[in-house]
Amino acid sequence: MTVGTQWSWKPNDTLKTSADCIRILVQCVTGDGNLLLDVGPMPNGEIEPRQVAVLKGIGEWLNKNGESIYETRGGPIPNGSWGGSTRKGNIVYLHILKWNGDEMKLRRLNGKIIAWTSLTGQGLKLEQTADGLALYMPAGQQDKIDTIVKLELDRPAADVE
Repeated sequence: MTVGTQWSWKPNDTLKTSADCIRILVQCVTGDGNLLLDVGPMPNGEIEPRQVAVLKGIGEWLNKNGESIYETRGGPIPNGSWGGSTRKGNIVYLHILKWNGDEMKLRRLNGKIIAWTSLTGQGLKLEQTADGLALYMPAGQQDKIDTIVKLELDRPAADVE
C-alpha cells in the first residue's frame, strides 16, 4: 500500500492519514496478513515531511498498541464490518473499528474468558453468554481509530474455534 496515491513521490499528492493507515494495518493483520507501506522519496532522496508525519503517527500508535499486532496471527473471530481479531498464546485482541452504538455483539468463543481489559477506550463491560460475547462501552469512551479489547483465555487462542 502507498501512503499517497501512487508508487512514487508526487508533489502535492493526497496522502492517507495515520488513522487511515492504522485501520488498513489492523484489517490486514486481523486477516492473518502483513502490510508493506510504501513511501516515495523526493528527488533529493529525502522523505517528504507530510509522509514523515504519517509514519510518526503510526509509530506512536504501535508503541502503545503493538502487543496486539506484533507476533500475532489473525483470528479466532473472523473479520467483519465491525473489525477483526488477532491472537497470541492464550490472548485474543479484538480490534473494534466500528461500534453499533454503545455495544458490540460477537459470536461465542469456544473457551472461557478469564480476564479482559481495554487497551484503548474506557468503561468496558463484557458478558460471555451461551449466545456469544456482548461488549458495552459508552460511545464517548470508544477509541476513534481502533478500540482494542484484550481477552485472556483459559487455553491457547489457536485452539479456540
